[in-house]
Amino acid sequence: MDIKNLELDLFLIRHAQPENPPAHWTSPTSPLSEIGIKQAKNIAEELHLHSFSDFIVSPFVRTKQTASYIYDALDTKPPFNEQKWLAEIDLGVWAGRYKSEIKEDPSYPKFFPMDKVGKHEPLVARLLNTHKQFVFPNGESLQVFWNRVAIGFEKLLNQKRDGKEYRMALIGHGGSFTIIQSLLLGKAFTDNSFPVMAINMGRYAHIRIFSGRVVFLQLN
Repeated sequence: MDIKNLELDLFLIRHAQPENPPAHWTSPTSPLSEIGIKQAKNIAEELHLHSFSDFIVSPFVRTKQTASYIYDALDTKPPFNEQKWLAEIDLGVWAGRYKSEIKEDPSYPKFFPMDKVGKHEPLVARLLNTHKQFVFPNGESLQVFWNRVAIGFEKLLNQKRDGKEYRMALIGHGGSFTIIQSLLLGKAFTDNSFPVMAINMGRYAHIRIFSGRVVFLQLN
């Protein structure tokens, strides 16, 4: 990841809690829960005085709902830009299904770390560290997901190499943000030992990129 000629503050804002996250896996259409709505309102209040040059949102319902609370609270409103590359990994036929049901699926592998993933251990980070070749049934592989996010993020950064200072808000997911943080730390898909830096639901990381350096100013 080339970070030369960039002067920007990057806010990676994870969507708030969707409905029933412990019981089933979310789908692109999963809305926010009541707790998630409160989280979105809280982070909107926290960020309302910030002035963003870019406001980029994943197309999933839970991210767009989270983003709408933040966007409506901003005193200065940048363009609202929906980008598919920022979406979470495609879970294929597992999306929206109960976890107990998924475990009975013949395609469910014995190694899969569903029950071992806590809020500080993002699933994508764990899979990158243990089973890079995994493909979600009728969904994306880790490699395809990595490439999608990496290409989209690189394209975004290339638009900002003009000597100006930018302040960007990305409203996305734990998986896509795992990849973005890994890229900023110089990781490639073929590497081992990926960082586990979980952004909690309804929280954010604030990262400053300047003079070829990356500084994490806030995580949750």
